[in-house]
Amino acid sequence: MVWLHTANGSGRKRHLLWLAAASVVLFATAGPARAASVYVTDSGENKVSQFSVGPGGKLSPKSPAKLATGKSPRGVAVSPNGTNAYVVNPFSANISQYKILAGGGLSPLTPRKVPAAADQLDYPQYAAVSPDGGSLYVTTFGDAGHVNGAGGTVLQYDVGPDGHLTRISPFGVTADNGTYGVVVSPNGKNLYAANFIGGSLSQFGIGAGGTLSPKTPAAVGANSPRAVAVRPDGQSVYAVNLITYTVSQYTAGAGGKLRPKTPATVATGHYPEGVAVSPDGQSVYVSNSYSGEGRNGTISQYNVGSGGKLSPKSPATVAAGREPFGLAITPNGKNLYVANSGGNDLWQYSVGPGGKLSPKSPARVATGAAPVAVAVSP
Repeated sequence: MVWLHTANGSGRKRHLLWLAAASVVLFATAGPARAASVYVTDSGENKVSQFSVGPGGKLSPKSPAKLATGKSPRGVAVSPNGTNAYVVNPFSANISQYKILAGGGLSPLTPRKVPAAADQLDYPQYAAVSPDGGSLYVTTFGDAGHVNGAGGTVLQYDVGPDGHLTRISPFGVTADNGTYGVVVSPNGKNLYAANFIGGSLSQFGIGAGGTLSPKTPAAVGANSPRAVAVRPDGQSVYAVNLITYTVSQYTAGAGGKLRPKTPATVATGHYPEGVAVSPDGQSVYVSNSYSGEGRNGTISQYNVGSGGKLSPKSPATVAAGREPFGLAITPNGKNLYVANSGGNDLWQYSVGPGGKLSPKSPARVATGAAPVAVAVSP
């Protein structure tokens, strides 16, 4: 996997991903290698925690262990070449932008933040960077249930050569009510956004310059979706449904358009919040934020079978901490991390044979208050 820097028709630099056989090297990777790192948003103290990934995938805090963000940070995204990170701050309606140093530490860009909404009540939520590194997309929850009842949107930004964000026109593209999780397909041609209040997945095509345009239909049915993930082959999409304790599974057909698989859903644990697909496409993991009165959450683990359909592994779940939310897997597929919002910690797992999870020792590392989302550097 190598990176080539080019300019698109508008003159802005983009980072094009080329795939080659492991024994073939076409180009040298641009820039110095960066240390493997993990970043976690601490929504309860307006900071982002940063960790180094050590031997066996075990985490240790960097120095400094935390950096300031905006108010109540939620989503965090890392550029595919590992040079920049972005944190979405719902209650200050902006995005913190950082350079990632050679050691994996974050360094704020100037300006430290860029606006993420025209209205404070838009509540920006999660972010995704395009595979070519040239665009960033941010969901807004919208004013659903508040004064205006406005729906959610997907905001679109250009990523400059130094990682700075500038708005793409049009800035906000209409989605549905309560837009939450977001993902871009591996080929960079499709974007899917989970509309929690609207009960749907919005689907967009990505055109020249990274601009979004709704597909036809503009959305497909779901039920209280919170997070969405795409299989590496781009042919299957999974969305977790908070209220119905299910994960919806879709086939991405011609033009990236979604249609439900049969069955359309499979069971999860209680109140699923996050979903991740293994790099080899053979496993899917779902964080279940609540397992009953006085009990911690769990992670459901699934095999991906023929046609991208899910079936539970044995065991079907593994223990997690209090209120597990976001989760992420390292690019080598050997480690998984989940943020436990109610426990102020990050649980770390080894991914063993058959994609089964087992806790590392120690099983968890401390974060800041109320961690929500996790991102792993490439």
